Amino acid sequence: MGQKYGYRPIPAFIEAEEFEGMRGLIPAEGEARAALDRWYVRDDNAVPAQYVLQPIDSVLTDYHSSVSRQSEHFGHVRKK
Repeated sequence: MGQKYGYRPIPAFIEAEEFEGMRGLIPAEGEARAALDRWYVRDDNAVPAQYVLQPIDSVLTDYHSSVSRQSEHFGHVRKK
């Protein structure tokens, strides 16, 4: 796609009707729909209802871990 339009982040909020329409186009089996469900959570308190992108550290729990802890983990994995 290139960089013609610059950085385009994924939306933090998607109206429920639009999200569910897009979700219906993704095959139920496979990782794509599971990833979408893991990253976006429905908020019925919003009017209209919407799906909210979850903070990165709520999905990737070690995201904010120290570099030394990460390197220790990956070093341990390599030794196996």
